[in-house]
Amino acid sequence: MLVRLEEEFGHYDSNDQTLIEYAIINMAEEIMGEFMEVWGVKEEHGYVVFLLQLKERKGDIGKETMLEKLSIQLQSKVKQFLKGSLSIVITEWFTFPEQIYDRFRQASAYFRQIVGDEREFVMRVSDVETPAAQGPLDVLYTPPTFISLLESGQWDAAEEKILAVCAELDEKWSESWEHCMEAGFLITASFTNIAHRNKLTLTTLMGNDVEDLQSGEVFATISKLRKWSLSVLGKLKEGTSNEIKDIRSDYVKKIQDFTDKNLHLDVSLRVLADHVNLHPTHLSKIYKIETGEGISDYISRLRMDRACHKLVTTTKKVYEISMEIGYMDPAYFIKVFKRQFGVTPQEYRDQHK
Repeated sequence: MLVRLEEEFGHYDSNDQTLIEYAIINMAEEIMGEFMEVWGVKEEHGYVVFLLQLKERKGDIGKETMLEKLSIQLQSKVKQFLKGSLSIVITEWFTFPEQIYDRFRQASAYFRQIVGDEREFVMRVSDVETPAAQGPLDVLYTPPTFISLLESGQWDAAEEKILAVCAELDEKWSESWEHCMEAGFLITASFTNIAHRNKLTLTTLMGNDVEDLQSGEVFATISKLRKWSLSVLGKLKEGTSNEIKDIRSDYVKKIQDFTDKNLHLDVSLRVLADHVNLHPTHLSKIYKIETGEGISDYISRLRMDRACHKLVTTTKKVYEISMEIGYMDPAYFIKVFKRQFGVTPQEYRDQHK
């Protein structure tokens, strides 16, 4: 079940938006939990996605009608308590996990192609197959995206992405010039964006390869697209690797500076990603590549280091230190501290007097 938050929720900032989504997931669990298991998550395109599994004792009787009625109840509760509206698309029941990707893609496409500007609806996705000639490319848009790989300097992965895209074109769309052109335009746009962000021109980097792009010859066949894309990727890597490393270093510095100043506040991955205007998954990869550790590991280490320093150099209460380093629950802070050092914060303080 895909849920779209409508425009009434648009004025909230990222922190409030997260709380709204969390509240909607809780409401869905309360309303539907008697009849089915409910798992909810926010996905990268902005939908709240629910995976629903009927409880065995409920059987299959009236399950379609029941789910639609429960969805309408969810809309009503959200309007009553959160003062906003939802649009909901429900897929057919399917076998998990084999069919989950196809069902998700089908539901999101339904939102884009059929629903249009309609809002506050509950609709069931029909099980009609889309004609192959009108189908979308999959690999090209499956995360990590090509532009994300270029931004983070993952050159080998970017090469694998090009080969995978061309392999899909060979297998499914060998007769479709439009699909080859679609892939070529996105790859070219990604190359151009990275070049311009590094104060370079694609023409300078490409040399003679630019002629095939200007003539459109690059998109004439899958083979030509593959050869040209790999050639430009090599030149882009050679011409921008140092600049991209500097970009990654700048992101890391911004994250560490922000975390250092705001450790007592919300420094979740989503907040940090909003701070530097990157997708959370992309930021996480960049940070790991540049530093060798995950963002959550860095934050945990910073909190423990600061806790130790405060325990030894101040007379503040344990609960005060807990709040200052971002643990709202002192009992949880004590538990984490003991797991890390083998002693409680107070025992650590006593040992280092």
